[in-house]
Amino acid sequence: MIASELAEIACRLDELAAGHPAALDVLRPALHRVVVSPNHRAAVKTPLVQALLLLDDPRVAGGSSGTHLFAKIRKLVAAASAAAAATPSAPVPAVARAAFSPDALLAPGIDRALVDEFVNESREQLEIAEAALLVLDSEPDDMRSLETVFRSLHSIKGTSAFLGIEHATELAHHAESLLARVRSRAASCTGDLANLLFRAIDMLDAMLCAIERAADGETPTVPEGYRELLATMRENHAAASDAQNTQRRNSGQFRRLLSGDLTVRIRADELDRLVRGVRELVLAHAMLARDASLRSNPDLARKTAFAERLAFEVEDMARELRTVPFAATLQRLARMARDCAYQCGKTIDLAMVGDDVAIERVMADALVDPLMHMVRNAVDHGLESPEERARAGKPPAGRIGISARRAGAQLIIELSDDGRGIDPRRLVRVAVERGFVSADARLSDDDAFALLFRPGFSTAAVVTDLSGRGVGMDIVRTNLDAIGGKIEITSRVGAGTTFTIRLPFRTQSAHDDAQTWAESERTIGLIA
Repeated sequence: MIASELAEIACRLDELAAGHPAALDVLRPALHRVVVSPNHRAAVKTPLVQALLLLDDPRVAGGSSGTHLFAKIRKLVAAASAAAAATPSAPVPAVARAAFSPDALLAPGIDRALVDEFVNESREQLEIAEAALLVLDSEPDDMRSLETVFRSLHSIKGTSAFLGIEHATELAHHAESLLARVRSRAASCTGDLANLLFRAIDMLDAMLCAIERAADGETPTVPEGYRELLATMRENHAAASDAQNTQRRNSGQFRRLLSGDLTVRIRADELDRLVRGVRELVLAHAMLARDASLRSNPDLARKTAFAERLAFEVEDMARELRTVPFAATLQRLARMARDCAYQCGKTIDLAMVGDDVAIERVMADALVDPLMHMVRNAVDHGLESPEERARAGKPPAGRIGISARRAGAQLIIELSDDGRGIDPRRLVRVAVERGFVSADARLSDDDAFALLFRPGFSTAAVVTDLSGRGVGMDIVRTNLDAIGGKIEITSRVGAGTTFTIRLPFRTQSAHDDAQTWAESERTIGLIA
């Protein structure tokens, strides 16, 4: 069986080299079938994975212009044929088959170090792909973003195939096939097609989480919904017609989320060791600087002062290494806004400011849940439907703004919308009806807005998958209180609402103007 498959691959490769580009449409699936099959050994698959990667070189489709590439691919196919011929009758062990079928993600005996590296690299690729897909969803003709998504998914496909993580290979392959339709202008990457690609990214991330959680000796399995998603992608329901994919659900500054900066992965505990070591260095230098003998030795005093400046610079650099760009949080919020708009049938225009603000990871993690709740509420409750907006004389796309900036001794994060606004009198009526306040209560607008943060309080008439259960805004205030933050609400009926989060700063040390969000004894965040 494998011999005939490899012979077919060699034949198609000859056709491609002879100037028949249509052979490429048959060659890629043929190689992929062998690569993802659990019946073939790694010695057969590895050269074919490399061949698949070479086929993506644009010179291959040019026929004679890619002569040296064809020679490399032929050698790889020949190597796979030699590996298959070396053990023609050796079946894959039963235990290995069991591991691949039906739901196992990893084969037995796989090198865990390689798997961990794959998880880390793939997670970075998924972040890049998601950021580019957000751009593509709002700018369907942006071919640069399309190629970015392509490269990220292709990298995951190639590495997962090499490691035998075949469910990930299969899913990434079908996502590539959908993107190929976009590249050939057969479909537009908006609406249902974009939603399907986002689901594929989420599923790949869920696979990585399952692999990461599995203890040594355990075999992780595919997440729930994997097979259903794969079936949908195979059938190409979302990409069946351009008419289904012309509606844009969002627009805005998604391009700013794409960064070309090179990064290096460092373990958090290693960063902690570095910071502790630098602190000890600074303390040791402070003790040296107080030594009385420096007063009688000016030359040594000058050298000590120079060392002091270097120690403070190293301290600043070590502290900054613990920070992450706020753009990473913005990307998660942009994705949340996009998905909520899609689910609610609304169109949004997202404006984001502050992607260059640097914030310590602890603070960034603490802010994610509150901000996600607020974005969800802004899309579901704050913005009107396109029909309501048309009746109100507003543009069809609702505007949501997210900004982060420094103002004096504070970090200020604002989330605004141009939706229906919040009527404080209605809040009081609902609060009275549900027993939150007495009927004779006289509340100011600020007091009325504060009702939104009461546990269980909701003005929603209908409970949806997104909101309406009275859970969310109380969590926002609780989480912000835990990090010393305050939240304010300003709103005008018919014009929109703005939530303002204020986080305090304090001076980090006397030697410079570095400022951080912090408790009295613990640094939490930093604006660079």
